[in-house]
Amino acid sequence: KGGITVVVAGIQLTLEQNTSFAVSSLDVRNAFNEGNRDKILEALWNEPRLRGMYVYAHRLLENPSYIGMGSGTSLFDPGFRCEKGVQQGAPEASFLFNLLIHAANKETNDQLAQDGGSLLAIHDDTYFVGPPEAVFRAESDHAQRLARVGLILQ
Repeated sequence: KGGITVVVAGIQLTLEQNTSFAVSSLDVRNAFNEGNRDKILEALWNEPRLRGMYVYAHRLLENPSYIGMGSGTSLFDPGFRCEKGVQQGAPEASFLFNLLIHAANKETNDQLAQDGGSLLAIHDDTYFVGPPEAVFRAESDHAQRLARVGLILQ
């Protein structure tokens, strides 16, 4: 088991050990569709181990990207193109989206850790855990961090 099961188990254990802690669950609005493509490429370039993927990602994110709807012989052109974010469901989408939000998530996790808390996230589903006042402060700060890459926390 993995994914959300691990997150839920971690939150439950933390709350059992720290009865004064709070947990807040927020979502990134229209997450995969709204991220700033230039910021995705910047994050990729700023990680030396990933630079070999830069040209590939740049080609994927060139504006505007083709969108096909349907499948097999019923594939058709819907008449519009993707100009922001990544195409959710595409094999590379999770990697590129998570790369986009990594710095914001890390900063917020470090912020919460100062009070014994943490940030847990699965893609755009974000959980803030810690003392209530630290959680509320971190939510506000995290919203500002995500805004820098074109995303809105809701």
